[in-house]
Amino acid sequence: MTDFDKPNLTLVFPNWNGKDDTLEFLDSLLKITYPKDKIEIIVSDNGSKDGSLEAIPDKLKELEKAGFKSAFMHENGLNVGAIIAYNEGLAQSKIPGKYVLKTDNDIIIAPDSIDILVEYMENNIDSGIAGPRVYYYDKPDEVAHAAGFLEWGVSKRNDRDSEEIIESEYLTGCCMLIRKEVIEKQGFFLDENYFVYNDDLDLSLMCRKLGYKNVYIPYAKCWHKVSASTGRQKKSPFAIYHDFRSRLYFVHKYSSIFFLIFYWAIMPYILLRWLKQGWLFKPVFLALLDFTFKRLGNKGHY
Repeated sequence: MTDFDKPNLTLVFPNWNGKDDTLEFLDSLLKITYPKDKIEIIVSDNGSKDGSLEAIPDKLKELEKAGFKSAFMHENGLNVGAIIAYNEGLAQSKIPGKYVLKTDNDIIIAPDSIDILVEYMENNIDSGIAGPRVYYYDKPDEVAHAAGFLEWGVSKRNDRDSEEIIESEYLTGCCMLIRKEVIEKQGFFLDENYFVYNDDLDLSLMCRKLGYKNVYIPYAKCWHKVSASTGRQKKSPFAIYHDFRSRLYFVHKYSSIFFLIFYWAIMPYILLRWLKQGWLFKPVFLALLDFTFKRLGNKGHY
């Protein structure tokens, strides 16, 4: 496939007070080998107060001068959540692209990874989403995410690495190339009942329901700072609340009534295990309360 034949794609990601991470990511895109004039970059900002609104547009102008088809920021005005930010960002697309590259703002993509992902998708029309091997940013040789599989119905995530290309149940949302017709057939990009977290599982399962495959490609690579903006790894109240509330919504969306009876029967054990692992009681309780009263998306606490 020559550069002339390579399709247009839209790269979209949210930013919320993540100026330094976003600037580093945008700088890294200058090194990619995929034709820059085939890529549109959209940063969807959630009311940042850290200087992002001044610094990032300047960097995007630099990328346009470097040959990218389009590079601009969409301002949401306030923190509407990552999911709405993705949707609002993609809605501003100015090009008829064939693919959407959904990323986080705190990653670095290997220079040839976009080429690898697109080439596979072009040669395998039954693939709906393709994802790279994800390494930790601060431990660049250690794998953070690989092919994703679900256990205990759909309530537990499990990564399985492989040196070969394999089909997986889900792919990690920090970097995933999505065939745009998957989004068109679904009728929307991401489910706005999520605020943050588990949207990647939701999109992956919907992709499979529509008859496409999720494909893990280990020789495409990226490095992720792993929840730098939300404190998920540090178990902040914000992260605990949204992690648990998103899990509850996801499990109820994709589980049978029989599994849900079992799931709620063992909920005391699940909560006790998480509390022992350092989860705080208050955000867990508020997540449970808001889920029960259908305060989802950008409603509810935190």
